[in-house]
Amino acid sequence: MKESAVDITSRYKNGERDFRGASLRGANLEEVNLGGALLVRANLVGANLVRANLRGANLEEVNLRGANLREADLGGALLVRANLVRANLVRANLIRANLIGANLRGANLRGTRYSPLLLLCSISIGEISDSLTAELMKWDAEFRVFGGPSFALWARGSGDCPFDDHEERAFHFNELREAFEYGPPRMSLPELFRAVMEELDITIE
Repeated sequence: MKESAVDITSRYKNGERDFRGASLRGANLEEVNLGGALLVRANLVGANLVRANLRGANLEEVNLRGANLREADLGGALLVRANLVRANLVRANLIRANLIGANLRGANLRGTRYSPLLLLCSISIGEISDSLTAELMKWDAEFRVFGGPSFALWARGSGDCPFDDHEERAFHFNELREAFEYGPPRMSLPELFRAVMEELDITIE
């Protein structure tokens, strides 16, 4: 059942915080205060969340595709595996937000507050060009003890895939055995960040 913005805000003001699975597609929630709310797997596709307070909210697996989050406060929010495709995050606050596995393809992060390296290590990159896949694998190998040799063995068809241990992955992308090249990364991390953002059509400036 689709909830209304008025209903959600009223329940929040009365002390309720559990809105798991809420259906708020296209809702007008401009400047709403839902700090610390539980919005796991909520449907907020195309919602207006301009200047919304979502600080510390649990937005795990929430669908925010095409949502307007301009100047929203998402500081410390849990956005694990959230769908933020084409979301407007201009001047939003993402400091200390957990974006592990979040999909930000086509999102607008112009003026957004975030850590570039943390963002790169968190979001779902998925399938990307062979050249950037190779570079991401080089950096993943760089972050591991004996990473280079283990990756080289895997690339030659011997040994286990180093990416099988998801807990130790530096980046979340689809590896490609035939693209791996043994040796140090060619790009610096800032260069890699910009290249990945460009390929994912994520606006950063």
